Amino acid sequence: MGHELPEYWAYGTYYSRDHRDRHPIGDPTADADIDFGTHPVRPAPPKDSPFWTLEE
Repeated sequence: MGHELPEYWAYGTYYSRDHRDRHPIGDPTADADIDFGTHPVRPAPPKDSPFWTLEE
């Protein structure tokens, strides 16, 4: 996982790449021009996926 901040890994997992082929990295300076309200979000895994670790 390296020495990146948790936001780096979380944003890369949650957000898809935008029209400029980038995703947020958790750095306020680098992410300053990103509109998180319109940034594409990755779809959730299917309900029966092993990636869900909590039960509903």
